[in-house]
Amino acid sequence: FIRPAINPKVLRQLIVEWIVDRRHAFNEVEAESFRNIIRYLDKTAVNFIPKSGNTVRADATKLFGVAKTIIAETLTTARSQIHLSLDLWTTPNHKHMMAITAHWTSCNYTAESTLLALREIPGEHTGRNISITVLEVAKEFRIRDQLGYFMMDGASNNDTTIEWLDKRIREEGGVGFDPM
Repeated sequence: FIRPAINPKVLRQLIVEWIVDRRHAFNEVEAESFRNIIRYLDKTAVNFIPKSGNTVRADATKLFGVAKTIIAETLTTARSQIHLSLDLWTTPNHKHMMAITAHWTSCNYTAESTLLALREIPGEHTGRNISITVLEVAKEFRIRDQLGYFMMDGASNNDTTIEWLDKRIREEGGVGFDPM
């Protein structure tokens, strides 16, 4: 039985995926017990494992950037407008957070959705502040002029969010949309 050679790039990606998936600390790779498992499986593979949690963090950031680019490219092929659902909450340490999920019809005419962002909202949950973050994300994913419907809860700041968002898009020369 001949073992295939270890691909260092694939090994590092798999380590990042495992750490992120299981919510481990980046510095797991520094643990001698982890390194011993890898060494047991393949003595040469241990040479390809990052020696520092900082390297794992850098690898995770790089892989996140690649995934973000793929999502942005996928959204350019949408057969529908990009619809957003927003969920806002306040963390126990009083940070105002928002999740933004995109929903669209793919080039294969199937319903798709993906999480675009988990962001901290600067200041309070006002429509103005929320619209700033939504527009930043829409621009990052190059979907500003493809926005369709919005799904939000019944909070009063949601109407003002859409009004502010429409105003900002129009000020930038975009088409905007009928907010009501």
